[in-house]
Amino acid sequence: MEKHGVKVHTAYIALVKKKYGLDMRKNYHQSKNENYTAKQCTEEKELYIKEAQEYFAMLG
Repeated sequence: MEKHGVKVHTAYIALVKKKYGLDMRKNYHQSKNENYTAKQCTEEKELYIKEAQEYFAMLG
């Protein structure tokens, strides 16, 4: 938020973590709706998330 002025939803962070094969914990708040579709992260926000993960040494 401080660097880019953008809030990133935790669901987007989870999508990016899954994309890069990082450890994920169990989601206890899954939708019970049969027709649920997850929101897709924009490329811009994905870059912000990836940058933050590299900063915190989550990605190599």
